[in-house]
Amino acid sequence: MAENKRNPKGAGSFKDNPNGTVTHSKSIGFLPSGVRRVFTVTASPRAECIKQMREKERAWLQNNKSRSVDKKMTVVELCERHLEYQTRNRELTNKSRDRRETTIQRHIGDYALGRMQASAVTSKDFEDHIAELISKSGLSASSIKKVVDVMNASYTWGCNRGDLAENPVAPIKKTLMKRIAKLNERTENEADVIVLSDPEQRKLETYVKTPNLSIRRGELQGLYELFLLKSGLRVGEFCACHWYDYAEESGILTINKSRAVVRNRSEEELQGKNFIQIEKSTKNQKDRKIELFEEEKEALALIKKYSKWTKPEDFIGATQMGNPNTDTNLEHRMKKVYRDAGIYIGEDETGSLHILRRTFATDCYYNKGIPLKTIAAYMGDRPETIMTYYIAARERTVSADGEVQQVIRIKDYDSNT
Repeated sequence: MAENKRNPKGAGSFKDNPNGTVTHSKSIGFLPSGVRRVFTVTASPRAECIKQMREKERAWLQNNKSRSVDKKMTVVELCERHLEYQTRNRELTNKSRDRRETTIQRHIGDYALGRMQASAVTSKDFEDHIAELISKSGLSASSIKKVVDVMNASYTWGCNRGDLAENPVAPIKKTLMKRIAKLNERTENEADVIVLSDPEQRKLETYVKTPNLSIRRGELQGLYELFLLKSGLRVGEFCACHWYDYAEESGILTINKSRAVVRNRSEEELQGKNFIQIEKSTKNQKDRKIELFEEEKEALALIKKYSKWTKPEDFIGATQMGNPNTDTNLEHRMKKVYRDAGIYIGEDETGSLHILRRTFATDCYYNKGIPLKTIAAYMGDRPETIMTYYIAARERTVSADGEVQQVIRIKDYDSNT
């Protein structure tokens, strides 16, 4: 029978196995989560177990020392070190890592707080930093929340490792999140989400349906935008759609994946490509089947009519060479479509493709009288998100002299409660 033996405190435990080997277990430290790190080796005789355990313990301590938080380490270096740890342990998707990296570089590293020593930062310093971000025009509430999350996670990680004495974000995180949330509260007299007005939608539709030079060349950019306008799909979802996802007889489109462009971090496979495409699940991790409106079916029929890539395995939004399209490519080409169609969306409007998804939601809510929950299910999002970020309370129009005007809508409470 196997016998359990335990050495003096700190030496670990030994278990004699029936086959003559010995299993040696020992706690050698703590993970950043606070959980004990236990190593186990099996060998024979016991002296060999002790030897192998010492080698593992030495490697662990050396690894920790090389990644420990230096007393002089700055805030941005702390955040970058934590990001490296998360990446090494596969805690983040490629897209999430890119976003966190952007947050660290743009909203922490570019400010005075990012250059401060991590151990010297106080709650007041961080509160002042968030106040500075809030005062900046054009920075969304979600971007500022990401700063709070990244900083809090990095300091928690440093404290769990025993490298930092305290987390200056934790005591004020709840208060800051409430303050940031107020940025999303909209009033009739404050800036609102931007959508295409009814005349602008008609301009776009008229332009892309005209058999023009771009269609004859096989570049169906305008028709892709028309389908996005009529369907409300996310750009990544559209880029991942194959023709086999669309049942033409029933008009059902299956959406079960999304494509995104991320930084290429594999030096072995870099081959001159700084960015690569990846395929992943949808944003809410759920598949959905939607029954297309007649306008959506018509847009798909036009794409199929002019496209060179119509086999079941081909992408619906293929490039001229038949490759899957990207949000970056579609976004870049969309500006020309707007310009040629005579649509002005404003000098500061950067989400020229996402405006189509917002317009779809607004049109369904106000003009078609579709209930909010139904719109959210169709678009694969939460009702509160659709109401806050996608449905515009005003109709945006542009006069002959280029002046942007906005008309406040009156909501039909009977059909959209």
